[in-house]
Amino acid sequence: MSRRLRDAKGLTRKLLLSIGALSLFLHPLYSQSSLPTITYKLHAQNEQHSSNLPSTLLYLTPDQTLLVLIPQQDGKWLFKRLTAWETTTPREETLAFAANPLQEGTSGFENLKVDPEQHFAVIRLQSYSGAIDSANRTRSAEIVIVDLHAFKIVSQQNTSDLFLASSDWAFANNGMLIASALMDRTKTPAKPKNDWSYDTIADHYKAAALTVPTLKSSMDCEYTRFLDHRNAKSALTWQLIKVSDGCASLVALAHVPEADNLPDGPPKPEPYANLAGPTCDVGDKSPDSGYMLYGCRTGHDYADGMIVTTNSRNLTVLKIPSGQHALEVPLPHNTNPYPALLASADGHTWLLLLRDGIKLETYRVP
Repeated sequence: MSRRLRDAKGLTRKLLLSIGALSLFLHPLYSQSSLPTITYKLHAQNEQHSSNLPSTLLYLTPDQTLLVLIPQQDGKWLFKRLTAWETTTPREETLAFAANPLQEGTSGFENLKVDPEQHFAVIRLQSYSGAIDSANRTRSAEIVIVDLHAFKIVSQQNTSDLFLASSDWAFANNGMLIASALMDRTKTPAKPKNDWSYDTIADHYKAAALTVPTLKSSMDCEYTRFLDHRNAKSALTWQLIKVSDGCASLVALAHVPEADNLPDGPPKPEPYANLAGPTCDVGDKSPDSGYMLYGCRTGHDYADGMIVTTNSRNLTVLKIPSGQHALEVPLPHNTNPYPALLASADGHTWLLLLRDGIKLETYRVP
């Protein structure tokens, strides 16, 4: 899981204008009541919403344990594990660690990955500035590895290694962590007459398998994605070229068709992406694949999306594939993230929503 914190290079942020008096919530006649079944307050400070602060992450393991990564003040973080969250007395366990806070002019992502055997949780706090082809680019990351069996931190490091700091990660079935990163970009001509009017673009990637918790690499792979604008008579497509011999074993480990499908490759199509309508984005699928969660907003965008007005904002749960409305939860008319996911317990599907980084609302989906 990951979330963008700020625009690269400190660009102007979006301006949000709420129209609270005219709130219009989608499909009010077809959705279940939005009152939470259970509300539980985590032991942590309220999440601070600011352009240079990260956001809370939720992660659900296959055994339906809830993991929560919560930013605190001055680069401090809390990593929590919750079980029995569907009851009024959940069990809450906490680990604390510190990392360098984001600096002004930098952007970041926070990631949380868990291996298939639920032995390790890998937390990565990424920081970056400058474009990939810029001589002034910087990439760094704080990597924290938690042994979930013992529930303790077994490794923590801060790295400026471009591959470790900027790669996309995904676990293979055998517990190896597959990483793939855009390492360099070459464009011709080097100085075009107009911005982005390049003849060709070549993105150079590196990929490897990492052993957790040491992060030792193996199965090194390199490949290039090439785009040719010259004499293009149809839709432009990337071509995969210069694939090294080491990619074959990594592709087999990842169970993907080719190196281009390794992490950071083309996104997989979501068959129910448009089921909730054009103003909704897919959020999560329930463990039993019977429901889909969407984040929905109605309003208007101006100045290429730099100014946004919001008439309504909510979380919507639909039955799939029918699209029948099951639940709708209104959200405040702002741009603050509200992490949410679908979970399963006691034979039911639940919506878990975290407000302000500490208030966990649990909704039973009918």
